[in-house]
Amino acid sequence: MRNIARLGLAVLVAAGAGAIAAEATESQPTRPPLVEAVHLPSATDTLSVADGLPVVGTSQSPSGSSCRVLDPATLRVLRTVPSCSSTLAQRHRHVVVRPGRCLCYEIRVSVRNPVTRKVTVGPVLMTDGSWAWGHGGVVEGDGTIWIWGASGTLLEVSARTGRAEHRYSVAAGDDPYMAVNDDGFWMTPSPWDGTSCSTACDLWHVAPGSDRLVVARRLGTRTQWFLASAHSVFLDVLTPAPGGWTQAVWRLDGPDAHVAYETRATLLPPPSFGGTGYVVEGTAQLGLFTLTQLGKGATPTGIGDCKTSAPERIVRIDPATGRQSYVATLPERDAGRYLGCDLEEGQAAFTDGALYLLSDPVNYGYGYRELVRVSATPG
Repeated sequence: MRNIARLGLAVLVAAGAGAIAAEATESQPTRPPLVEAVHLPSATDTLSVADGLPVVGTSQSPSGSSCRVLDPATLRVLRTVPSCSSTLAQRHRHVVVRPGRCLCYEIRVSVRNPVTRKVTVGPVLMTDGSWAWGHGGVVEGDGTIWIWGASGTLLEVSARTGRAEHRYSVAAGDDPYMAVNDDGFWMTPSPWDGTSCSTACDLWHVAPGSDRLVVARRLGTRTQWFLASAHSVFLDVLTPAPGGWTQAVWRLDGPDAHVAYETRATLLPPPSFGGTGYVVEGTAQLGLFTLTQLGKGATPTGIGDCKTSAPERIVRIDPATGRQSYVATLPERDAGRYLGCDLEEGQAAFTDGALYLLSDPVNYGYGYRELVRVSATPG
C-alpha cells in the first residue's frame, strides 16, 4: 500500500510510486486528508460495504463470482468469500430473488427467528421481469424493507415477518432513488437512461407509522443523486432555466421537506441527460464526496460535457452549506486511461470515516486495478 499522508498544499509526490496529490481550497482545512492507494491483484468490478468493511467484488472470474473483504485501515485482504454476487439482491441480504416459472423473478424476504435463530424465507411478495437488469430497488431502515418493482409497485415489508404491510402503486420509472431517514421513507425518479420528468419530479414520502404515500415536494426536471440522513435529504437538482438548466445542491429538512438551502454547483459533474446521474458517498457529519473532471471555473454548460484533459479530483460537499471544495487529485497514472468523469454505481463506498474508490479501469466495463482510500478528515 502506498501511504501518501500529510502532504503539503498542492504537493505532487511522484517517485514512481503512483502517488496521489492532495490539495486545498479556501473552505478546506490547511492540512489535506490522508490519502492511500493499493494495487489490486486482479481486476475488480464493484466496491461495497458489508458490516462496516469494504468489499471488492469480481463477478467475471472464470470460476464464478468472488469477493475480498478488506481491512479498512490497511486495505489488506482479511478474507475471501468464494461466492459473492454484486447484484442488487445480494447487496441486501434479507431480500431473496429466485427465477420464477414465468420469465420473471420472484421476490421474497428472509427472516430470522429471534429465539431459535433459524432463518426462513417468507412468501412471494412480487414478481418482476426486469430485476436481472437492476431496475428494481431495495432500501432498509427502522425495521422495514422497502422494495420497488419496475412494474410500478412499492412494497413496505416487515423485516421481522417478511410480509408486506403496505402496497403502493407509483409512477417512479426505472431505478428510482430511495432512502430512509428519521422522518421516514423517501423516493423520487432518477435520470436513468436520460429520462426523468417532463416538467418537475415528485418527491414521495411515507412518514413513520403512516400508511400514506404523499408528494412532499416538486423538484426540478432531473435529480442527479439522492441521499438521506437524520432529518435531512441531500440531492443535486437540475431546474429548467432560459437557455438551459441550473444545477444546485439542495438540502431538504424535516417531514415537510423544507428547503434549507440551494447552493449552486460549481465543482460537481455536469448534467448528463444521456446517462444515469452520478454517485455521491458520505455522511451528514463528515461530508459528502464524489469524483469530478472539470476545467477551471464553474460547471460546464454543455449537457454531458466534461474536460477529459483535466485531472480527476475528489470533491467534498459541505452538508451544512452545500458548498463544494477539491480535497484530492488523482494523477493520470492512478486514474488510468479509461476512468470516467464521475462516480458510477458500484465504484465507490463510504465507511470507517473514509471514501473508498475504484480507479484505473482495465477498459470500459472490464474492472478496476486500483483501490484508493481518502479519509474524511485531515491527515
